[in-house]
Order: sequence, then C-alpha cells, then structure tokens
Amino acid sequence: MTLRLILGFLLATPILTPAFSQKYDNIWFMGYQAPFAPDDSFCVSIFDFSNGNLQVGVNQDMEAFFQETNVSLCDEDGNLLLYSNGVHIFNRNHQIMENGANLMDGGALQSNSLPQGVLAFYMPGSSNRAVVIHAIDEYVEAPLWTVAVTGLYYSIVDLSANAGVGKVIQKKTPLLIDTLDYGKFTATRHGNGRDWWILANEVNSNRFYKILLQEDGLTIYDNQAIGETVMETLGQSVFSPDGKTYAIAGSYDDVIGKFLSVYDFNRCNGELSNPRQWNWHDEVHGPTVGVAISPNSRYLYVPSNKYFYQYDLYANDIEASRITVAIYDGFQSPFGSKFYLAQLAPDNKIYINCSNGETVMHVIHNPDEAGLACNVEQHGIYLPCYNAQALPNFPNYRLGDWSGSLCDTLGINPSSEGAVEISGVNIYPNPASTAAQIHFQAPGPKGGRVTLYDLAGRLVLSEPIEEGASTYTLSLAICPSGWYFVCITEKGKIVAKEKLVIIKD
Repeated sequence: MTLRLILGFLLATPILTPAFSQKYDNIWFMGYQAPFAPDDSFCVSIFDFSNGNLQVGVNQDMEAFFQETNVSLCDEDGNLLLYSNGVHIFNRNHQIMENGANLMDGGALQSNSLPQGVLAFYMPGSSNRAVVIHAIDEYVEAPLWTVAVTGLYYSIVDLSANAGVGKVIQKKTPLLIDTLDYGKFTATRHGNGRDWWILANEVNSNRFYKILLQEDGLTIYDNQAIGETVMETLGQSVFSPDGKTYAIAGSYDDVIGKFLSVYDFNRCNGELSNPRQWNWHDEVHGPTVGVAISPNSRYLYVPSNKYFYQYDLYANDIEASRITVAIYDGFQSPFGSKFYLAQLAPDNKIYINCSNGETVMHVIHNPDEAGLACNVEQHGIYLPCYNAQALPNFPNYRLGDWSGSLCDTLGINPSSEGAVEISGVNIYPNPASTAAQIHFQAPGPKGGRVTLYDLAGRLVLSEPIEEGASTYTLSLAICPSGWYFVCITEKGKIVAKEKLVIIKD
C-alpha cells in the first residue's frame, strides 16, 4: 500500500505556522473605570504584545471596569476588534458597541467578577463574524442558597458593520441553561484545526458539558460524567497548549482545602479520560487559586495565594512531582500581592494577577523549565493603574489541527518548510501482526525516523531510519490489536503517513 504524502508537522505538537500565528490575544485590558475615578491611578492598564514582547501602556479615558470577567479579541495582525467585561461588549474605539450593552440583567452593573466568565472567537470559516460567549450569575435559592451561574449565553458580532467598528446582531441568546460551576469556562481547538471545544462543569458535580463551535454555530455536543466531584469554588481551568490535557484548580474550605483535577482530552470527540484529583492544605484557607500550563505542555502551575507550585504532567505520579517555585514575599502595593489567576501570553511567559487591588503582577519568565529554573518573578510587572483581579481569558489561538488524527479532514495547515517529498513508499503487510516492512523506492530520508501513534494520538514508538536505507522493518511486538498511524519524518517534519491495522492472533 502506498503511503500518501503529507507535508505537515508532528502529531499533537503545537508549531507556529503562518496559518496559526495570528495575534488574536495581542491586547489585554486591566483596571478600573477611569472617568469616575478619584485619581490617575484608577485607569486601565494595557498589555500590548505587538512586537513579540510585552509593552505596558495606559488609557485614562476608557469607561470599562474590568474584574475577573474579561476578554478581548484582535484580528490576525493584532489590531483590536472588541472586548468585554461580561456586562457590555465594547468596540475598538472604546465605546459600547451598537446593541452591545447590558449582557447581564441590571444595566447599572459596571463589571462582573466571575473568573473566566467570558470567551470570544472568530466564527469558524468567517472573517467578519465573531461570537462572545458569556455566563450569567444570580442568586439561587434552595437547595443552593448562593450566587451561582445559571446559564451560558452568546452574542454574534458583525465586525464589518458601522465602517468596521462592529455591531451586535444577535444578543444574549441562550446556549446552556443549567446551574454551573462558578466560571472556569475555557476552550481548545478541535482536532480539525478550525472548530472549538468549550467545556462547562455542572455545579458540584463530575459532569461536563461539551459545547462545539462550528461554522453553523454553537451546539451542546454532549455531556460526560467522569472522575470525582468538582466543587463549586473560586478558581480557574485550563487546556494545555497542545490540547491534550485539561485541568481545574479551586479552593473550597478549611476542611477540603484546595484541589486540582487533571484529565486527558481527545480533540476529535471531546472525550475526557484518565481523571486524577487531589487536595491539599497549605495555610489557613485562602480562597484564591489559579492554574496555567507551560508552552511545551509539560509543566502545570498552580498559584495558590501564598504559595506557587509546579507539577510535571509527564511524571508517572503528577501529584508527587509538585515543587514549590515561589512563596509570597510580603510585598504590598498597596495591599498584599498574593497569587491568583494565571494566563499564558503570546511571548510564552505566564502572567499572574494578585488577589487584591494592586499595581503589580507576577511573571514566570521560563515556564518550560523544571523547578526554580522556571524563574517566577514576584511583582515583576508594574501597572500604571490599580487592577481589581482582572486577567483576560484566552484559549490557545495558535493551536492547529491534530495532524494524522481521524478528524484531521480539512487540510488546514500549510506545508512545513524544509520537508522533502518521499515518493514510492510502501508498507507490507497491512494488516500486520508482529512486524511490517517499509520500502523506499528512492533512498530513505536524511535524519529520518519512523513513528507510530495510536488513534488517541499517543506515541507508541519512535525509531531512527538509517540514511539511504531502502527498507525498514517495523517491529510490532509491543502493539496490541487496533488501528495506528505510521509516520515517516525528516528532521522532525512528517513527510509520509498512512493507517496501519494490527491484528494479533
């Protein structure tokens, strides 16, 4: 059987290509409503990553008030299109967009303090439509007797309307009506490289709703009960940059303490698997906990009020891999600048806000490094304005398709530079049992490897190919029966790929 040529990149490895280097998360806003503030410290700080590095600016005239509910959306070149604090949708001119006011009941409300309570995307397949997904929280009587999220809603924005300033053309449309966890809404790209998965956890439950954003709109794709109950708390959720891991962190009470739940995630079907959850006590109950994952998807970080932890997601025992990479040093500006929410930025650093209204933020300079080498700098970012726990909520816009998976059907990614076409490659037998022969009609690739993945995208084996070889014997002794992908790579780039069926006696 001839292996069809695929010029692409390694399975499940987020590599920046021209199609996925967009700067949708280029501009961040944090701060208080400026026109009614008592002094110049009550304003809006602006993070701008236009040149690849962080530039901190200020706006004294913006009317928005940002707390934990916070999102912005830029075009692929990093030019601001819209932003929202969960109460209103604002345009690029810092005005409430036409028909964008009062996403929450009670128009006098200035901001929303729901962590990760809003998300924004381009509509898949469209260059002039955006969708803003936002939560509604309100007081719920028996049996909860608390403020809870009672549903998710969405609004559609025509980005071309009003000479490019935009207009909300569909507002506050119900998407999911149920009592949900307090925020923690996050997303990752579908394995096809175009659509999006959004997860929402039912309150005090182990049930997750899977929302799918496609060209034709938003649908509740499925729901899944898995693992232990996730308690309703202040906290944060995150997908790893490669989309293969999903995690939730929270802080409940003095008895349960703080907890972390980690799952594997399948970007084709939205399935969670391999749940792991543990809790810990590191101080008298501190309500603020966040979570972020390094650009290489290996290290998970938990800012936990006074303490800052790193976990190794590659470890056999993730819980036991915990390392304390920082302890709050007592700095005040003007209150205690303890650790709270975290967000991976376009410069591949992780930025962490504070649990109080502060004029500083923390930063992890080298999050791909183990232990103290990750370099947590406390109060390393000075803000020109007070920040009320605001931090924008972004998915990884740069994640491409899951190359080689069953849902990699759209041909989203362009050819990788430097890949060399291999013609006349055959694999025999197929189906196979204990071994298969790969035949090259022309000399084999330079610096080549043969890699084998299962249908879940897990690497089964990776072995070098002798340069110039005309055949290669692929041993299948360790492989159980099933479907696999055989990939030929050259200098880290896939140059040929095909399915292989393994049948054991």
